[in-house]
Amino acid sequence: MRLSIFAAHAVCGALASELHDSVAQGEHRMVLRLARLLPAQVDMLDENGLTPLMMAAQRGYETIVRALLELNASPDLRGFRMMTALHHAVIQKHLTVADALLEANAAPNLQMDDGRTPLHYAATCCPQMVSKLLKHGANPNTATPRCTLPLHMSLMSLLSAGYSTGGFYASGVAPRHYDLLLGIVDELVSMGSHTGIRTLSSNLSPPRGVSARELVEKSENIEVRSRNAMSTQRVPRATPFLARRCPPSRSVSTRPLA
Repeated sequence: MRLSIFAAHAVCGALASELHDSVAQGEHRMVLRLARLLPAQVDMLDENGLTPLMMAAQRGYETIVRALLELNASPDLRGFRMMTALHHAVIQKHLTVADALLEANAAPNLQMDDGRTPLHYAATCCPQMVSKLLKHGANPNTATPRCTLPLHMSLMSLLSAGYSTGGFYASGVAPRHYDLLLGIVDELVSMGSHTGIRTLSSNLSPPRGVSARELVEKSENIEVRSRNAMSTQRVPRATPFLARRCPPSRSVSTRPLA
């Protein structure tokens, strides 16, 4: 009897490994067959700390993600670095996969080991992803242990892309890239993101202790390279969020600003 139990465990382990392999190769039918055969293995972590759902989300396999969710795969299970399937989808910029997870009630505010939520990652690049996360309850004021908000992440991305307080647009960076990031900043602030919280992180671009509001104020006037000539001109960067002034606050609120 003991031998047969060990043999059964070995078979289950082999099938679970095959399930991960099938997901990695995008074999939808095989994934369905194996997941139905061993429903208890649907949420098993592999040696890299990934469930089949996380792997499918990471690779952008929307059909497989939806199939696994229908077979009761957990969208909120934590894996490597405490990341969820939604973290993986957002980091890889798979919008339709994130849609599927959010429709399955994936929690948008779960934090990985360094405190970042999916919104922290979306805030660096993807306005559509930001809008979807906020629509499904993502909190723009969730901070990391180093007091870094998604708003900080957007502003860091602006600066690292060449949107400097006294320089030019970086060569090779499309102006639309800056517009997208500025749009993310505007949306986060309009949804109630605090602008007086100071980040304590020392591995981000601005000096330690700089608040998001201070970064915004320092960026009001920048030198930009003319899009039609090589000469430069100083122009005020007038965007809606620059007109807003929020008092520093340590309290967390998702109430939109007036």
